[in-house]
Amino acid sequence: MRRPAQLLLPLALTALMVLAAPVQAQQTTQQTTQATGTPETGVWTYGEHPLWGLSAYVTAGGESVGLRCLPDRGFTHPAVALMLTPGLVRPHANFPPTEAIQRYRFVGDPGMGEGMIAQAPGGHFEMQGTTCDVSLDSFRAARALLFYDETADVMALDDATAERAPGLIARIPLDGAKTAIDRLVRACPAIRKDIENGCGI
Repeated sequence: MRRPAQLLLPLALTALMVLAAPVQAQQTTQQTTQATGTPETGVWTYGEHPLWGLSAYVTAGGESVGLRCLPDRGFTHPAVALMLTPGLVRPHANFPPTEAIQRYRFVGDPGMGEGMIAQAPGGHFEMQGTTCDVSLDSFRAARALLFYDETADVMALDDATAERAPGLIARIPLDGAKTAIDRLVRACPAIRKDIENGCGI
């Protein structure tokens, strides 16, 4: 039996509404995520990190790197802190368990180095110093930050070999780092003074 056209129209509209519901729900979810300010994994943000609080930071591959403001106590005191989660550092036989070695190299910037870093009460590792000590300019200029174990000679690497070198333990993207760090600088009197005075010199 053929149905009248006036009956088929409501049925068609109902079917279209059912098909559109998942799309509308997905769009609502995306809008809610954007509204809450939840940081995108692998992209730097300026906000609250669960371990060390307000900072410019990124989380990638289960590890986090961050920079936070320190109180402005004059030129003889540190202005900024670099924070690393434990997977980015390595223990050293001559150091106590609360100290470790960070060995790193930037890609797209000549910044590199290695040195001792101490464990903070929250379980992460932290180094305090000037903006030069934490390579602030390199974070804003480079494409990525690479961390290595004790087998790597970071001084012997360049941009062409760094990401394929033995001993590489993590690649930290720097997407959005300049924007996030610029926000940190604007909010931090101690960092601004340190930059204006050439790393406290």
